[in-house]
Amino acid sequence: DFDDDGGAVPLFVSGDSYGGCLALHAAHHFQENDAERPPGFVGCSLNCPSIEADLPPKPVELFLRYGLAPFFPTWTPFFMPHPITSERIWKEPEAREYFSDPEKSQGLWRGGV
Repeated sequence: DFDDDGGAVPLFVSGDSYGGCLALHAAHHFQENDAERPPGFVGCSLNCPSIEADLPPKPVELFLRYGLAPFFPTWTPFFMPHPITSERIWKEPEAREYFSDPEKSQGLWRGGV
């Protein structure tokens, strides 16, 4: 697509989880192959991409777990209400009722997204 001035609209490939992994591979392919690059391609935007990586060395893991982690709070700060009520999330009563009922919900614990 082109904007009003005739220039290409910036194009980002985006994805999350496994889609983020695929978007990363697609962006790399477009960067390496100019002939196949779509007009206006700029880069990629990834949200929690599923990327295989090696674990850090054991000393780094131990430092993160026992040296750094104790400094992070495990309590909920006073300015973060918990739990968030369904009335604050969904305006529509049907959606509020559906997502408030654990039998109907399709959350990750029920095998859905």
